[in-house]
Amino acid sequence: MTIYGIGIFQPDDDPLIGAFAQWLNPAPYTTTDAGSGGFTLCALWTRIFSPSGIRSWVEVGYTQGFGGQNVTALYWAEGISGVYYEYVVGEPVGPPGTQHAYQAKVVGDEWTVVVDGETWGWSPQPPLGTEINVGGEMTSANNVLTATNPAEMSFQTRNGWQPWTAQPDAISRGQEDPLTFQWIQLGVLGQAASGGAVEVKDAPRVDAGLPEGRPATGPGASGGPFLARSEAEAIARVAAAATGDSQARLVALETTTHGDAVAARRAGRSSTVADDREVYVARFEGTFTFRRGPRGTPPRRASALEVEIDATDGRVLALGSRAIEESGPVAE
Repeated sequence: MTIYGIGIFQPDDDPLIGAFAQWLNPAPYTTTDAGSGGFTLCALWTRIFSPSGIRSWVEVGYTQGFGGQNVTALYWAEGISGVYYEYVVGEPVGPPGTQHAYQAKVVGDEWTVVVDGETWGWSPQPPLGTEINVGGEMTSANNVLTATNPAEMSFQTRNGWQPWTAQPDAISRGQEDPLTFQWIQLGVLGQAASGGAVEVKDAPRVDAGLPEGRPATGPGASGGPFLARSEAEAIARVAAAATGDSQARLVALETTTHGDAVAARRAGRSSTVADDREVYVARFEGTFTFRRGPRGTPPRRASALEVEIDATDGRVLALGSRAIEESGPVAE
């Protein structure tokens, strides 16, 4: 996996409680492995303190490839000890050149995910961020991450919002077989042609006092017509295969509402659709792998998978697991 990114680390005595970045939708990415669970994306990641030492985070961004579907979507995801879920954001993506603002910040005792001033997700994690990253990520050397230009990046501590600042030794290189990992402090994201250098620019400054984020409201109950059970099962099986197990055993396929699915999930909450929206929830047993995550995060493996599907239009709204296999604290 190759990552091109921008990074900052905050000392333990001044924890992060918010992160912000915005960028224009890039020229279309090429994602050759979307059907097998691959993706090409640009995201804002916020690493969060975990008492267990297990790597925890929230992320929000722009992706091509989601749930085994070759779609372009705004999304967010959460990684907690034993839990990983990723969710579609209901905000329309728009064509190349459309600007979106991405934010993760503490409200009360959880992290909220805000896109374009609307809150689309809530993740129950400690209000202690340790690092924020903005970058591009892709799952195949054959994918193309076109130039993406994050701007007006800032972070929030107990002293308020501050512009993103350069850090010593921020530019480094390492090897992640079979691809190269590259970390860039400030600038343009994208694959350089013919192995040339990636252009680096200063980021504009941002004013303090970003909006808190109003609760988003996705589409509500449609009343039908709905997907047939066989159609929903086919979509769920594609998602299971894309997450690593084409022979996964379908344990349950239920019709319910989004609100009830969220309540049963016992993880983060999403407002991709309204609580009364009709959905299918498929549950599988097998061997699954989740590959999204901030730099240095190994793939997360699980013995169970849940897939939430919009019963009206067939979109995969969320997928993840509460059966993540943790190998212990991650050495930094």
